[in-house]
Amino acid sequence: MGLALHVQLLCDARALISDPAHWTTGSAARDVSGAHVPSCSVNATCWCALGALVRAMPAETDMGRGVLHSVSHRGFRRAERCLMTVAARLYHQSLTSVNDHCGHDAVLRVFEFAIILASLDQSA
Repeated sequence: MGLALHVQLLCDARALISDPAHWTTGSAARDVSGAHVPSCSVNATCWCALGALVRAMPAETDMGRGVLHSVSHRGFRRAERCLMTVAARLYHQSLTSVNDHCGHDAVLRVFEFAIILASLDQSA
């Protein structure tokens, strides 16, 4: 059996920003010139923590227009809750605040613990 969607989303999003060159602050995503772009833009080259989660969504969803299938929506929300819970517990801050003020290593740490938390409940 494969990973539950919320666990897979967290793993994929973390992989997307594991290289600091593909991570950003102050914007959901940026292009190669540093300009703000939507997370799902083909021009995006770096993402914040939440932007990476949006980008990790399966191709059949369209986060840019707010269209989600119910299974994908539940998976996204569960992954997002794991990230927010871990950010609050480890840093006593919101996920956005951790992303924008605590650094790349802190963001990866939040993802690592969120993946563990999400893995404890593999039910879809």
